Amino acid sequence: MYPLCMLPDDFHWHLDDRYGHHWLRRNRHEVALINRVSEGRWLMTVNRQRSDAKGHGYAATLAHAKRMVERWAAVNAERLRLEVLDDRLGAPPAIEPTLSREDLRAGRKAQH
Repeated sequence: MYPLCMLPDDFHWHLDDRYGHHWLRRNRHEVALINRVSEGRWLMTVNRQRSDAKGHGYAATLAHAKRMVERWAAVNAERLRLEVLDDRLGAPPAIEPTLSREDLRAGRKAQH
């Protein structure tokens, strides 16, 4: 038996009945996903809040997969809280737009 891990209070599980996906959420933001890929094989995907989410692993049972994801969430809770802002705080700060190649070229030409 695997030791139980305390899931932080601001994280919770959500089951999508239509597809059988088990989402770990912080507020309304998904940070991890567990789904069944075959009989006796569950796929865990973490860092779902990032556009470059690449962390994943497999488990033999749903209970084992949940324990592993909960342990990951407990270890990474502070980072996840920073990456997924609390909905009560409002929208995340605006990100400065990056300049396109054309804008950069025009700026260099204007300097000469």
